[in-house]
Amino acid sequence: MAEPSPTQPRLGGILHGLQAADSYDAIEQLAHLLSGSLNASDAIRISAAAIARESLACTSIGKQTALPHARLPSMDRFLVGLGLSATPIPWGPEQAPVRIVILSVVPSAANLAYLGFMKNLMQALKDERIARCLLEADGEAAVRDWLWGRLQIK
Repeated sequence: MAEPSPTQPRLGGILHGLQAADSYDAIEQLAHLLSGSLNASDAIRISAAAIARESLACTSIGKQTALPHARLPSMDRFLVGLGLSATPIPWGPEQAPVRIVILSVVPSAANLAYLGFMKNLMQALKDERIARCLLEADGEAAVRDWLWGRLQIK
């Protein structure tokens, strides 16, 4: 099987049962999850970049969903980490209740791919039935099926 291009989103991990005190805690946990696909020092860079971005503008989009992200020139691949929480995580200054967190880490070369990914993701999640299917997915295999079926992410 051919290696995906650096601009093609790849699943770096799923954290089913995410438990976080706030948005920064959730971002740190997902950055750590993504570092399993990279190396340990990347978790710190990913977390710092995503938290810096979050401090500029809240990434909660409503419908119990937040889409934190970071663009890192040194990244050599486009990674996505997904966290699902049974209990709402207070997100941002408004403390919006979030249960779906999708952290994207994007290399500079993948800007157009990232915009296409975000468009597809937003279209999938704006339908509450489809978002509920993700929240109610029973286990990692069901989440992977959802990601592949909606976003063609493996």
